[in-house]
Amino acid sequence: MANKYNLLVLPPSYSKTKYPKSKNYNIGRLSNSSFINKTTKKRNSNEEWILDDFDRIFNTALADVNSTQKTYDLFGHSAGGQIAHRLALFNPKTKVNSIVAANSGWYTLPDFDTEFPYGLKDLTIKKNHLRKTFKSNLIILLGEKDNKYEKRGDLRKTKLANVQGGGRFSRGIYFFKTAEVLADKFKVKFNWKKKIVKDVGHSYSKMGVAAAEYLYNTKR
Repeated sequence: MANKYNLLVLPPSYSKTKYPKSKNYNIGRLSNSSFINKTTKKRNSNEEWILDDFDRIFNTALADVNSTQKTYDLFGHSAGGQIAHRLALFNPKTKVNSIVAANSGWYTLPDFDTEFPYGLKDLTIKKNHLRKTFKSNLIILLGEKDNKYEKRGDLRKTKLANVQGGGRFSRGIYFFKTAEVLADKFKVKFNWKKKIVKDVGHSYSKMGVAAAEYLYNTKR
């Protein structure tokens, strides 16, 4: 796909040693941000969370290849999809153009009644932040067969995760609908998209192909 569409792909690597457990990877170390830790000084609030890494990588790449590119696209599958949708939710000032979150195992809902990391209860996020969040080009990419019968990958099955659905497909639908309802309630513009990939389960390769075709195939 990179060769087909003349793309430069920059895949960061996060070791399990330095980024153990979901709080360090899937959730992107958000506990270190001022959204959650209200005592954190603002100037240091985002230094350790993953959600700022991608802009830093992009800026470094621009300098290395002497490019004038202004934005970039992001694709994440499974746990990477979790990072991707949280990037849209928590960091609307990012330089990302399109964010593709594919087959996420579970979500942080734009819901002020559900506790973090499943929702935004008691966080410092306000309506104006979500207004910017809902303007982002977030694409929820869902494999039709990544349902409760899919055996590949580790699926979180806590009480609050199960509220979102029995499988990744239903959880993605639930997340998108929750956001859509809140945007309508707030009467703010909602740019997010949902796309279903037919006959595909928890396959990063097939979902990667679908994402590339969606983003770059002008004949689709």
